[in-house]
Amino acid sequence: MLVMLVITDSLSKFVIAEPTRTVNSVETIRTLRKIFSLFGYPDKLVSDHGKAFTSRYFKKFSSDKQFRHILTSVACPRANGQVERTNRTILNALRATDASEAANNWANSLPDILWGINNTANESTTYIPYDLMFSKSSRPRCDIVGNGSVSEPMDVRRNKASKQLKLASDRMKRNFDKKRKTSRVYKKGDLVLWRQAPTSSTSKVNTKLDDVFSGPYIVIKVLGNDRYRIRSIKGLRGYRAFTGLVAADSLRPYHSTVPISDSASSSDEQLETEDLIDLLES
Repeated sequence: MLVMLVITDSLSKFVIAEPTRTVNSVETIRTLRKIFSLFGYPDKLVSDHGKAFTSRYFKKFSSDKQFRHILTSVACPRANGQVERTNRTILNALRATDASEAANNWANSLPDILWGINNTANESTTYIPYDLMFSKSSRPRCDIVGNGSVSEPMDVRRNKASKQLKLASDRMKRNFDKKRKTSRVYKKGDLVLWRQAPTSSTSKVNTKLDDVFSGPYIVIKVLGNDRYRIRSIKGLRGYRAFTGLVAADSLRPYHSTVPISDSASSSDEQLETEDLIDLLES
């Protein structure tokens, strides 16, 4: 079975996709080295929390090649929306080809799909990705219309594209903020429940009816921009070691259901967070 590694350049929106046989860090690094040998190493690379990107091998790779590696929030696709959108475009195109009829045929159709994406004007930049990445047009594409011309200097094209991206980003943010509620603020040591947390079940039973929120987890670091680092708590049933970066809108406060005696003093009416953590981890 083949899988696909997808890379999108943040400015030009030029897309690279390589079929791979595994998702381990060794093959991922090998594929990236091949791509970077043609385009150069990036200043910054944003990825999800796939095992290929969280291994010590990948950490050493990014350190050796001196690029900044940023991991998105867990279970928050919009944090890496650029690639998620590209994935959807590629998959929709594959469904419309003969590749949908045979599991391993899609790799043969992929180059033509990538050509189409890279030679079609991007909605955000209004430019053709190929034109922003290189100093010449690809052939043949007589029927493709995009902003500007390849005779226009590259720095001019990229400056215009950058301004268009800023306008598109501001527009999408305004639309998103219209529906967004103010996120609750948490502090280090707070106990929280997490929506869309990975299931701890080892069976193959459908988990769609599982609780929407799981936990509790403890906030171990406040990162700003409504992002928190949380970890699981030892002592809970089904405990699995987990530490991850999550978005505030996927959290809610955890309220203890431990009964409190009626005879308790007012100072004992609320179980302290530290005491609950000690209880769970003892």
